[in-house]
Amino acid sequence: MEIDSHPSTGNETIALREGIKRKYYTFHERDQDRFPDFDFNTNRANYEPLRTAFDDEFYLVRGLHRSNATIHIPSTNTLALLFTDNSYVPSRKILNTCRSFAYERVVPPDDVPAPVPASQPPPRRLSGWYVAAGLLLLTIIVGGYVLYRRPSADLRPDKLVISSPLHGQVVPRRPFVAGKVANADTVWIVVRPVALGAKCYVQPPIPVRPDGTWRGQVFIGGLDALNIGMAFEIRAFVNPPSMYEAILEEERDTFVTWPGDAELATPSTVVIRGPEPAKPAK
Repeated sequence: MEIDSHPSTGNETIALREGIKRKYYTFHERDQDRFPDFDFNTNRANYEPLRTAFDDEFYLVRGLHRSNATIHIPSTNTLALLFTDNSYVPSRKILNTCRSFAYERVVPPDDVPAPVPASQPPPRRLSGWYVAAGLLLLTIIVGGYVLYRRPSADLRPDKLVISSPLHGQVVPRRPFVAGKVANADTVWIVVRPVALGAKCYVQPPIPVRPDGTWRGQVFIGGLDALNIGMAFEIRAFVNPPSMYEAILEEERDTFVTWPGDAELATPSTVVIRGPEPAKPAK
């Protein structure tokens, strides 16, 4: 996936600032000691936690090598200028790095994931995902969909978006995911923990309403309390052949990477797993 390298306009700079803030919020939710709230003012010392978040995102979460020439982590001085000086224009490499941090999950194909440092705990194991009965049900649903789906005649799917939950939102274990799409009858949601080596988990397909809207319930992590506070990526897909094959022929609902053959796919929406809502007293 390429990142646009043209200079940013005023509106784009404002949007980029907000995108960086939203991404930083996901780090803040996981570890408020390392990533505290701070004022985005001219004091460059304030931006040290944000620079640490950049470092963690590219070299721990995405597993890029520190020798990767396409990445340039901005200094605290650069970040202060980016957030306070409307006339400041960063270099193309810094701008692309900031855009990638805010909007994308770009991993150049030549990079090999870096090992997790000793101080970094291993990714938490997710419990309570799909057991055999759930996979059987998913297989039946997919089989029926493949056999009986009727795509709109000569119209390609278009305009796939996730409208809820929002990027950085705290969600329960079974939130609803909603959005819109044109010229499609089914949307597939895939969830992946933000952790090195994490797998992608396919959710049951969601039917699209006649007005193009869709809404369905998904699983974010398992029942283990250790899942609370973890970050998860949510993506929506339309017509992914490899997913049908995996579920129907191989009887599996997990992938080591995102499906790459779908007609449409959304960028990642990162959410934070929260506690279960309190049950009303009887």
